[in-house]
Amino acid sequence: MANCELIEEQQVQVQEEPLCSTQEHKIVIRVCSGEVIKGYVELGEDLEPAALFQDLKGAALRTIAVKSLGSKATLDISLRNIKSVFFVRSFRGDPGRKDLRFYANGPEVGKIWAEIRFRDNEVLEGLIENSAQYLLEDGFIVRPTDTGSNSLLIYVNKEAIESFRVLGVRASREFGG
Repeated sequence: MANCELIEEQQVQVQEEPLCSTQEHKIVIRVCSGEVIKGYVELGEDLEPAALFQDLKGAALRTIAVKSLGSKATLDISLRNIKSVFFVRSFRGDPGRKDLRFYANGPEVGKIWAEIRFRDNEVLEGLIENSAQYLLEDGFIVRPTDTGSNSLLIYVNKEAIESFRVLGVRASREFGG
């Protein structure tokens, strides 16, 4: 009899749990082969886009499910084949816009300001969390320093990098007086 009561309580608990809602994010994927894939990824509403790439030990085996732009097809894209993933405001972008390459005030505390040159000579500049993630993981998150950029957040696959250069780190102003 006690087992029946326990099962009934569990059923009631399951019915009371709220459904997890998701939010679509626009992304542009640059594949190492030069191909560009535009589409959407779904994440829980309470998750930041960077959560898609957290805890990616063995990322070569991981894939990203992307709803292809202009199609109902969902593509499973291997992280191993990705050069970078851009979370963007718009798929159109502005091809005539020149990216800001000089960040006058330096990065915020706890960030490294870096320049990344890919094997295909594309250059990306942005802020990286000052942690071991960008050293130990298969890829890392870059936040563009140019606030006017179409890109909101970028995942970079380390396999696609030719060179990495630290441009600066700003110490906390609180300690300097």
